[in-house]
Amino acid sequence: MKNKYLLTSSIALFLAVLFYFFVLYSPERQIRKTVAEYWECLDHNHFNESVELFTYGSEYYGMMSMQFYQLKKNYPKIKSQITPLNEVKIQDTIIFGTKRKFVRYKFVNKNPEIKPMKITFIFWRKTGYDKIHSPIYLKNFMDWGDK
Repeated sequence: MKNKYLLTSSIALFLAVLFYFFVLYSPERQIRKTVAEYWECLDHNHFNESVELFTYGSEYYGMMSMQFYQLKKNYPKIKSQITPLNEVKIQDTIIFGTKRKFVRYKFVNKNPEIKPMKITFIFWRKTGYDKIHSPIYLKNFMDWGDK
């Protein structure tokens, strides 16, 4: 009788561990949570908190401040184009021979002469999917200021 309960509780514990690691702790879930936290920081103008979401954020503080400022300045233009979190596409890539995951956003300006602004958040298993690996994430933002 004891063995029956021991086996049942062992199986339940095993299933709970599997659920935790494959559902609650999945890379996709962590990435979506991190991306959501970044947009929340931008929405509430919490730059210092956004720096903590990056692996090397404090080392690139000045550059990240400039990127955050540009995004915040254009936030009213891009807010409606931000993909809902449940529709975000997490893609695989290989950078320098290592597998990474990334999320990319492309924001189109009303002025067709201006290139779309692109944001790419890169994640790496080694540094954790709860941290954005690349501090350089914003492209084509220079023309967005004046036009």
